[in-house]
Amino acid sequence: MSRRTDVNRSLPARPRTAPETRGVAGVIGAAMALLLLAGCSGSPASGPRATGSSAVSGASASGGSSTSVPTATGTAPAPSAAASTAGDLSGKNVPSSLGSFTPAVATPDDEEHGGFVPNGTPVRALDPAYAATEALPACSSAEVKVPRATHGIAATYSYKGKPGSLIVLDFNSETDAKAWFSAFTTLVRACPRVGAEPVITATTVTDRRESAGSVWTEAGFVKGSRATMGSVQSADQDPTQLLGDVRSAR
Repeated sequence: MSRRTDVNRSLPARPRTAPETRGVAGVIGAAMALLLLAGCSGSPASGPRATGSSAVSGASASGGSSTSVPTATGTAPAPSAAASTAGDLSGKNVPSSLGSFTPAVATPDDEEHGGFVPNGTPVRALDPAYAATEALPACSSAEVKVPRATHGIAATYSYKGKPGSLIVLDFNSETDAKAWFSAFTTLVRACPRVGAEPVITATTVTDRRESAGSVWTEAGFVKGSRATMGSVQSADQDPTQLLGDVRSAR
């Protein structure tokens, strides 16, 4: 039996706990990343204090006094490192390079919001409840409705101190993957341009755009029920070459 597709609703935005701004260009460390993704990735950096109290009333041996139970207080557990695998996705799905950018282990210093815990590898699992929306570029204020991913990973890259990222998303079906890709490319068309228009086909996209004051070159493709997007902070990277590197992901 096929699972219900969430294409008719928008996925919620989650609290940031991994190094990311938004979109594949946001999944650094992955930021960003997701891009992606992407961040383009786990528990809140710090949870609300858990408080609670109870009172037990009852008759005592001497005739009916009530006894109060002291208030219990505690702190949410510290965030733990995300896994390096998600479903069938792992480091084997990550290209050895994105142009000059090579895989790099994210560090806590990459995190702008606090709470990110590296797992010792360039790859981390994404929370499937948010992965599909976090991999989308924030280039429109309009509500965007996309199917929910079943699994997702983000990989961190770097070159001369500049970040790059890759997001791989698995969906429940090829239809869901294409619906997500369509939403992605629609938003890309609305992004600030930096000297080049996006090149979009039914299954691929290459683009150079501005995000958070930096120039990003990105490329991605969809095949079957999987979408893969890569982004590097560079105005020099050739988008066609980047697409070739991204497509080398299995």
